[in-house]
Amino acid sequence: MQSKIYALLALTALAPALACAGSASGDSGFATLADPYEEVRTALLHDTLEGVAEHARSIERAAHVLAADFDAEAAGVPAEAAEEARTLLPRMAEAARALVQAGDLAAARAAFGELTEPLVRYRELAGDNGVQLAYCPMAGKSWLQK
Repeated sequence: MQSKIYALLALTALAPALACAGSASGDSGFATLADPYEEVRTALLHDTLEGVAEHARSIERAAHVLAADFDAEAAGVPAEAAEEARTLLPRMAEAARALVQAGDLAAARAAFGELTEPLVRYRELAGDNGVQLAYCPMAGKSWLQK
């Protein structure tokens, strides 16, 4: 119970840095990942890196916070999916770090693709939370979007 309280306090403390206006994905741990991800997706859609590093840092921090003292409820996943969700968080943090370091659109898009893979699975575990899976058959790639 105490670890659950600490995880919720950590997410609460981190929330202002992670919040995006008009969040449709709710207040779950998933939202702390999905909201800045949506901002990155939108920037890349508009062929810009503006804000990408900042939002990628938010994803990296959220993944670290969620993983630090993992709690299924705080992470927004059912208890039976907790172990798998916990293992996805370091992959997300690593991909977000690569996105922070991306020097051009091609590198950012490649890192975004690496981030998308574990986040898609996390979404499946957490429920859609208002975030949909999209797929481009030409590129053979999936992504998440509100």
